[in-house]
Amino acid sequence: MYRLLLLVALAGCSHALYGGQEIEIESAPHQVSIWERLHPQCGGSIVNEEWVLSLSSCVDAFIENFKVVAGSKYTDARGGSEHQVVEAVHHAFGSGGMVDSSRELVLLRVSPPISFDAKRQPVKLVDADYKLVPGQKLSFSGYGYTDGFVKSPTLRSGSGNSILLEDCVKAYEGRFGSLYPGLACSDGSATGTSACIGDSGTPVLLEDGRLVAVSTTRYSCGKPSEEPDVLALVAKVRSWIKIVTNHVETCHTYRLRRPPRPSNAHPKTRISGGSSADIQNHPYQVSINAYGKYRCSGAIISRDWVLTTVHCASIPRESLSVRAGTSQLQNGGTVHSIAKVIDHDHYTSQLARFNDVALLKLAEPLEFDETTQPIELVEAKVSITEGYTGVISGWGTKIDDPELPRLEAVTTDIMSLSDCVDVYHTRFGRLQPGIICAKNDKKPSGAAACSEIWAADDSGAPLVVDGKLAGIFSWGYKCQQPGFPSVFMEVAYYRNWIRRNSAKSILPEDISMGRIIHGETITIETAPHQVSIIRAATDRHTCGGSIISRHYVLTAGHCAGGSAKDYKVRSGSSFWSRGGSVHRVVEVIRHEDYHSTETGNPVHDVALMRVAEPFDVDGETRKFTVLFESREASKAGRAAVVTGWGKTENGTLADQLQSLAIAIVSRGRCEKAYEELGGVPEGQICAAHPTGLKDMCNGDSGGPLLVGGRQAGIVSWSGPGCALPQYPGVYTEVAAYRQWIDEHMLSLLTFVALVAAANADPLYKRYQIFSKGRIMGGENAVIETYPYQISLELYGRHSCGGSIVSKYYIVTAGHCVNGSAEDLTVRAGSSILGKGGSVHLVDKIVRHEKYALNESGIPIHDVAVLRVKEPFLFDDKRQPINLYDVGEEAKAGVMAVVTGWGKTAQGCPIQLQTVSIPIVSKELCNEAYKSFGGLPEGQICAAYYGEGGKDACQGDSGGPLTIEGRLVGIVSWGIDCAQADYPGVYTEVATYRDWINEHAEL
Repeated sequence: MYRLLLLVALAGCSHALYGGQEIEIESAPHQVSIWERLHPQCGGSIVNEEWVLSLSSCVDAFIENFKVVAGSKYTDARGGSEHQVVEAVHHAFGSGGMVDSSRELVLLRVSPPISFDAKRQPVKLVDADYKLVPGQKLSFSGYGYTDGFVKSPTLRSGSGNSILLEDCVKAYEGRFGSLYPGLACSDGSATGTSACIGDSGTPVLLEDGRLVAVSTTRYSCGKPSEEPDVLALVAKVRSWIKIVTNHVETCHTYRLRRPPRPSNAHPKTRISGGSSADIQNHPYQVSINAYGKYRCSGAIISRDWVLTTVHCASIPRESLSVRAGTSQLQNGGTVHSIAKVIDHDHYTSQLARFNDVALLKLAEPLEFDETTQPIELVEAKVSITEGYTGVISGWGTKIDDPELPRLEAVTTDIMSLSDCVDVYHTRFGRLQPGIICAKNDKKPSGAAACSEIWAADDSGAPLVVDGKLAGIFSWGYKCQQPGFPSVFMEVAYYRNWIRRNSAKSILPEDISMGRIIHGETITIETAPHQVSIIRAATDRHTCGGSIISRHYVLTAGHCAGGSAKDYKVRSGSSFWSRGGSVHRVVEVIRHEDYHSTETGNPVHDVALMRVAEPFDVDGETRKFTVLFESREASKAGRAAVVTGWGKTENGTLADQLQSLAIAIVSRGRCEKAYEELGGVPEGQICAAHPTGLKDMCNGDSGGPLLVGGRQAGIVSWSGPGCALPQYPGVYTEVAAYRQWIDEHMLSLLTFVALVAAANADPLYKRYQIFSKGRIMGGENAVIETYPYQISLELYGRHSCGGSIVSKYYIVTAGHCVNGSAEDLTVRAGSSILGKGGSVHLVDKIVRHEKYALNESGIPIHDVAVLRVKEPFLFDDKRQPINLYDVGEEAKAGVMAVVTGWGKTAQGCPIQLQTVSIPIVSKELCNEAYKSFGGLPEGQICAAYYGEGGKDACQGDSGGPLTIEGRLVGIVSWGIDCAQADYPGVYTEVATYRDWINEHAEL
């Protein structure tokens, strides 16, 4: 295996493609320019509306200084559109667990999104299994220099051929190290063109236009005959790109191949391989068009309604239309505009798609005849599984076929859900209920027709079993390869949701947002914990929530189906549309077992949202809510108050906050009320007005239900209507999920322990217990001084600190390792957060078997060890640390050193930080935390007690506390940051030395 380490940048070759020809941006509409402040730095490629792929070295931690220019052929950005970089997600190539930081790729999320036109288009990516072989022709584009080495004002293109790795190594022999897997080289000597250092991040395409690589760097510019271009291969990061950009391939595993023409095949054989079909045999089939062009398929279920998927209908309603009654994609039949779109409330698409069902109400009813008919739905309790055969129909437009495409149909075998889970669980985690999987086996008949090149998408295509609609196609993976099933939304599972939402007699016409029926208008001072969760794309109120810490909002799980970028939070205002302060959401944490019942009701309906800008808790317009304790009962008959925004009884959206007094309803009464709808899941409680004429509905989802001034519930769902006497409102029970709330705030950033003080203010005292934090009062450090320090990364982002204890093991805090080993990496040997050093995959996680949160929500036995797959190579930047021995005491007053990354008083540093603080006696620390039950066994404290100002808090959990270069403690928790009366608390290494020795093989 060959290795090659190249320089990242050289002066005098800025933003350059040497040689080549001038081109128009329409010839490379995927090409963008990345600017730092007023100067172009690198190239990049459009992946989708929000994401651009480039080289990591093109941006630094101060992403606010960077923007992307799209749609311009000019170096000065004339005529282009500017898009601010709002997030940078880095990836590292590596070998043997080691990483060359000059080869890292980065995905940049931009705002506003890029609008596609002739000058701006996403690039097609090669598949993950694509192999680049020597001699393939490659094309470059970039903004650079002419043959005379004169700077060009316009976009240029050039070409080269891929070469053997041995030849690439020889070209750089003696100057650099070795070539990593995931890299390749290109030689432009035949054409006299090359990508220059300034063209880092620029796209490298195959002849068919697919992005095969990203240009990294060269030693010098304009010498293609001497120095090949070094490329980072896209295939190696294909899955990473998909996960980060929340993109799931929607190519249909049965993308309906047309048989060779002319064909004398038996009709039955032709259908099994994918063949032309007559609309009279599939009269329920419709095509869904967006802006007049085919987008998806759907199925007629009544004169007024078409069933399809949410992601098919995720554009403005006015842009959609339905064509029915024709076998041809763009000819014949009848075309209908859309009056209304109803998406499933709990749709999510973070990795795989779940609850991906939508209803389209037609503006004019369909006229039924032999080409246009509704299809009967599979009954709610029928399970379509292994042993069944289904028929899929839809359109697939072959790129090289000039004729108007016709309807196609194919038969397929259904596979068991367990087999489907086995295929997908490592890529997408747990698959939720409500899906059917269809096999994609390679058969001579061509049932696995993905190898054909199709331009259209058959999402929404109906799956019919025994003449009834069994599924709607949602997503698939790796279409070209057999073995990856197509995933359909199961109609039986969503039957009741479909019935409720498509029948006038069951649901009012518009309950897309909920309402406080017959509530009263209030001001935010009455409910200062209340926030409005706003959809970023529409700037409209979507759910309520409550403030539970300076960084966290508690809401309903079904309010949190999107990613963080989809939401904003408005706090401190009586009005959802104005006033107060607006906070960016940077993390969404939904209960891992969240799902919907067969009747569409949410279970484990709880979520947290972390905001970037902390809430300024001023006591008047913003306050923490006090949560019910675990297992604390909400007794029937107790008075309760629910607040929120939404539609009033007049059907208009209430701009000002509303409040309603109701009462808790007994479990028995609530179960009986919802008996026909499957009952009320565990972990939910009910409340209603005695008359039944006052109520909350969907749009106030996520809002707080208070009992005795404390939050007992989260608005979740209600019966088939609003303010109906027989159907109480249903709420997620806070007491049932209190431990989950505490654990997930603790493990990911912070959690709030709300402690009642006897005879005190009825709002109680509020404390913030930080499980990670910042080095307050510290100073910059270099890794050579603390070579044992590592950064524990979750999905490539810094999550916790840790310490190297051997060539294979690191030690960290127990609360840092709630994820799986495959989600974590360890970065060693770097002073800079997220860059440099070596990155190591995690092979095994061992958390202390008694790790838990005590009654006060404090972590105990907070220690874990991680084994890396490839060993640390010890040098001046990577060294193991010696540990305190069993029984060895950290004496009070002795100075200790704590290191790590995280927020300082000035913001978020990228440089390693250090601070010196004295050990505090256990007796004094125990007294300081008396109201929290004292200091747990196996923990020690350090701080300038009584003074404050220096501490380890948020962001450095798991990091080292050392005395004279030996590990004495592991950063665990504390109250606020650098508070005079609350020392930082650390897991005591001496207490757990035997445990660490055993599990880290010391």
